[in-house]
Amino acid sequence: MSDISSQIVLAGDPMQLGPVIKSRLAMAYGLNVSLLERLMSRPAYQRDENAFGACGAHNPLLVTKLVKNYRSHEALLTLPSRLFYHRELEVCADPTVVTSLLGWEKLPKKGFPLIFHGVRGSEAREGKSPSWFNPAEAVQVLRYCCLLAQSISSQVSASDIGVITPYRKQVRPAQARLVL
Repeated sequence: MSDISSQIVLAGDPMQLGPVIKSRLAMAYGLNVSLLERLMSRPAYQRDENAFGACGAHNPLLVTKLVKNYRSHEALLTLPSRLFYHRELEVCADPTVVTSLLGWEKLPKKGFPLIFHGVRGSEAREGKSPSWFNPAEAVQVLRYCCLLAQSISSQVSASDIGVITPYRKQVRPAQARLVL
């Protein structure tokens, strides 16, 4: 892979969704834990406030953390920052963008840009595709996307809407209907 004068960069976030493993054999061999997560559990890569407190508590020669978030409202970053990132996430998003929909009439709590919507459905996949999707969830996401794009009080176009999901197939219905 490399020689003594080379460097290898492994990029990712061990706190995000890990590998999806369905095989018991693969699970028995620990393949449900990502390579990055395994490395970060080794002593050389672990947090050490005493030795590296001034630079994010990790050895800066081994770990570079991207902590500036340019996309999310502060209310959406507070909990994950506290639970998973040692309060290191920094809100750097343009306030006019991330506060533009705080008055949207479909928000359950005005001023808080998050909707939890329980959907009864089941996971499915097409043929031998590795990508799963939940048709009922996909339809509900599409409804919210349409409501956002059609809202008189907002200036949201279909190209402004992003759907984040661990599975590519889950976003396809919204992409097809809204041309995202």
